[in-house]
Amino acid sequence: MKTCKICGGEVPHGRRSYCSDDCYIIANRNRARSQYNRVSNVPLPPIKCLNCGKEFIKQPSSKKIYCDTTCQHEYEHKQKYETFSFAFTREIHTIRFNIHS
Repeated sequence: MKTCKICGGEVPHGRRSYCSDDCYIIANRNRARSQYNRVSNVPLPPIKCLNCGKEFIKQPSSKKIYCDTTCQHEYEHKQKYETFSFAFTREIHTIRFNIHS
């Protein structure tokens, strides 16, 4: 007979590796924790914040391009203002000088 990988007890007929549902649940939790805590030996390269230029390290699965949410809001505000001011000045010149594009 096989022995349970968690508690060392006998594995009953019809089961593969664990003697009970409790041992199976414990094994799944341990497996999930080990996958979550896996650490790579390769250091991640720092990237520069799109707003302030400060270097920071992001997780490989992350799509971050700002060092924090404050920089993100500042950058988005700047982009929105520059787009608005360009459109506004173009509209004024169109009206003032009768320019039709």
